[in-house]
Amino acid sequence: MHRCHRRGIVHGSLTPGAILVTESTLHIISWTSARIDGAWTASVSAVPPASPYRAPEVTYWGESRITAGDVYALGALLLHAATGRAWHSYEHDILRRDPHFGRLEGELADLLMRCVTAEPESRPTVREVAEALAARVPGAQAWEEPEYDTDDLTPVPSERATADEQEDDDSESWTRTIRAPLGRPLRIALVGVKDGVGCTTTTMMLGAVLADQRQERVLALDADRHAGRHVRIGGRVFRSTLAGLTDLAAALRDVRRFEDLSLFLSPHRSGLMVLANDAVSRPSAGGQYTEQDFRAVAWATRPYFPITLVDSDKPVQLTLEHADRVVIVSRADPAGLTQAQQTMDRLVTLNRPDLVEEAVVVLNHSRPAAGWILDSGGVRGLRSRCRGIVTVPRDGHLAMGSTVELSWLTPAAYKAYLRLAALLLGPRPMFP
Repeated sequence: MHRCHRRGIVHGSLTPGAILVTESTLHIISWTSARIDGAWTASVSAVPPASPYRAPEVTYWGESRITAGDVYALGALLLHAATGRAWHSYEHDILRRDPHFGRLEGELADLLMRCVTAEPESRPTVREVAEALAARVPGAQAWEEPEYDTDDLTPVPSERATADEQEDDDSESWTRTIRAPLGRPLRIALVGVKDGVGCTTTTMMLGAVLADQRQERVLALDADRHAGRHVRIGGRVFRSTLAGLTDLAAALRDVRRFEDLSLFLSPHRSGLMVLANDAVSRPSAGGQYTEQDFRAVAWATRPYFPITLVDSDKPVQLTLEHADRVVIVSRADPAGLTQAQQTMDRLVTLNRPDLVEEAVVVLNHSRPAAGWILDSGGVRGLRSRCRGIVTVPRDGHLAMGSTVELSWLTPAAYKAYLRLAALLLGPRPMFP
């Protein structure tokens, strides 16, 4: 496997059935779903989704077949050989208490567990595994790298690279753009291409960056009507009130100044104000806000907030009708690019083609070093339709699904949100 990886070949479907062993040698078969020099066939992975030999990051898409996935499969194979049974990822706590596993040498046991860790970047290379095993074979000689003709070697494509160009670090310019005075109040709608792509997290972090940098009021309004298990924006801030959107709509006749309005809002440390919407999770459908409620609240809060962010699960006419900008949130994978394009097409069908060129696409990385290599043509086509594309690296703090703080972000994640804010508030780039 090390020699294959050196030549830019990823098997992608390594299982016990793909290995033929004789007294003198072994052969690896089932190469129909292999990835060679970054290219792959139309064949899907031969490993079923529920297989214990399939790495968590592997999906239908060929880009997910990376060298770290082969390492995961190899580790699962070796654990099977050492203990007499296959282990799923959710059984690793039980595996550590298995008596057969307990007989393994400590360093070797740790190495095999590293092979099957959920994060691809934390796994060893195939060569590290080979060297560790060779050192434990009685009378074995030290590993010797085979002699290759350098012209015949094809380097493995960088598995952390994406097809979009590297974004320059221009933090000072971005900060100046964000802090510049606005000519009029701005309403920004944030829509997700599907559930679980990080739309609520993007709303929260964008709002926090804007409020912190501009040192003025910014409102984040939860207009998500989807009653899924995802963390709502009210769960991303320490709540100072249980009141929400529908409660404010019912009490608008008594709201005459900002102090009255603040009784319905939860402040974030950055200065962002959050208007939650818990009614959607109530058993009664009558608890959900109506279109009249949303329009009334949006109109009543506008004088107090120069910038309003509207967190919506899908692009719907109600949340887009008065939007000046739109942020389309998706995953940083091939399917995410396609879904972002489809969401732009949806804006056209909703009679808001003007929002397409005022849009910014956010591509969230769900796992570190997941190995996605995005098609450069698809990225350029998407960028040409909007203000720009921002890729957000995975951040462990945000992945917790709890309250968030700007000071706990990694520098790379903070710069991504800073660039997003600058793209939204600055002039539309002539060459996005």
